[in-house]
Amino acid sequence: IHDIMSKIYTKDDIDFAINLALDNGLINDDQVEGITKNINDILNQKDLKEFFTDQYTIYNERDILTSTGQMIRPDRLVIRDNQATIIDYKTGLPNPKHEQQLEIYATHLKEMGYQISNKILVFINENIQTKNYN
Repeated sequence: IHDIMSKIYTKDDIDFAINLALDNGLINDDQVEGITKNINDILNQKDLKEFFTDQYTIYNERDILTSTGQMIRPDRLVIRDNQATIIDYKTGLPNPKHEQQLEIYATHLKEMGYQISNKILVFINENIQTKNYN
């Protein structure tokens, strides 16, 4: 799902991303229905819905070179009017390192002149959960 999500900018990209994963052998025909449901569940989350529209500039899996020479890569960066929302997808249980990772991303984006409006972790498990760190 993580790889498929990297191809989705807006809701309109779901079918394209699923078909690409199918064509590339990442998923099989039997998985399409379940994965499509999971992705729709993610995109319809109250905390996420607005960030999958064309009202934002969206960067998925884009490398950012920091002022210290470190390379960081947020899963999804959504920007409008210099306001940035950082979205990172996780599996498994919440871990303090996840929040620390969001803070690292936020610190470097602030250095680049962005204001951070949201930092969101999305836990992709049986039940999709989001945790917003504002």
